[in-house]
Amino acid sequence: MRLIREIEKKYGWRVVTLIHRQERLGFLGFPIYRCIDIDDSEAVIRAIKSTPPNQPIALILHTPGGLVLAASQIAMALKRHPGKKLLLSLTTL
Repeated sequence: MRLIREIEKKYGWRVVTLIHRQERLGFLGFPIYRCIDIDDSEAVIRAIKSTPPNQPIALILHTPGGLVLAASQIAMALKRHPGKKLLLSLTTL
């Protein structure tokens, strides 16, 4: 968190992160990974909406994927934000 705050202060960007750890959970012997869901999208959208219109947003995603609806909601919120955007996507599997 300290590093993110330093980046925000130095560059003036709002840094929003969505990071899913690579902990593998099991259910009846089948692996289950943490993916983007509606709760995640709601948290990211709140962060985007609370960002002033003239402030750029840097969105950092590190996730194996997830619900299309949740990802679409995040994309639309970013599109509606009038400031500059930077998307860094680190895919995992």
